[in-house]
Order: sequence, then C-alpha cells, then structure tokens
Amino acid sequence: MILRFMKSFAMVGAGNVAWHMSQALVKAGFAPLCVYSRSAEKARELAGVLGTTAVSTFGGITDKADVYIIAVKDDSIPEVISAVAQLNKKSLYLHTAGSVSIDVFKGKTMACCILCSRLPKAALWILAGFLFS
Repeated sequence: MILRFMKSFAMVGAGNVAWHMSQALVKAGFAPLCVYSRSAEKARELAGVLGTTAVSTFGGITDKADVYIIAVKDDSIPEVISAVAQLNKKSLYLHTAGSVSIDVFKGKTMACCILCSRLPKAALWILAGFLFS
C-alpha cells in the first residue's frame, strides 16, 4: 500500500478529526510522535490518550515523523503548512480539509495529499484504512 514503509506520524491539530484519525492510526500500528495544538491543554489531552508528547508551538513539532497530518481549521492550513512543511523533506504531508486545494503545498514540500474530512465517516475510515495499511 501507499504508506507501508511509513510507521510514525505527527498530528498537527487536536480537534475531532485529529482524535479519530490518531486513534485509528495507532490501532493500525503507527507510532504517534507528537500532537500539536495551539491549546496546550488540548494537545495534552490527545497526547495522553496516545501516549506521546504534546506541543503547543510549531518549534516543538518533531522532525522525525514519516507522516505529518494537518487537521486544523481550513483557514489555518496555509500558515500551518508554511511552519511545518520543511521539518522533514522525506516525509508525507497531508491535510484533512475538503475545501482547501492541494496547491496549498506548492513549493513547500514534495510529497503531499488531501484526506478529505467531509466524506461520510464510513468512507473516511475506509480511505484511511487503504492509505495507512
């Protein structure tokens, strides 16, 4: 599958999509390396469930993840991508917003995709299972 050699992820965001996606990835055998949120409390809550590190600054996000999942508000995505897309040139970067074009990654990273959170939940988990198995 697409990510069979990728085994770690950094979750950038700690909202509903981030909670569900993170837990599904852990169940699939992926190692969470950190959870970022502007809210330190929200980052700690999700990181506590996942057994990983919580960070509330972009500088605290690990540069060791195989996959960076950007699950933040749509209007925050360009700022977040600018801050994190250079952490690891060999990593895959993806965002979960259906309303934001993949062009938001242009010139910032080589490997990127969109995992649309506007799909029905069942379709989202089927797609996630395909991508991350």
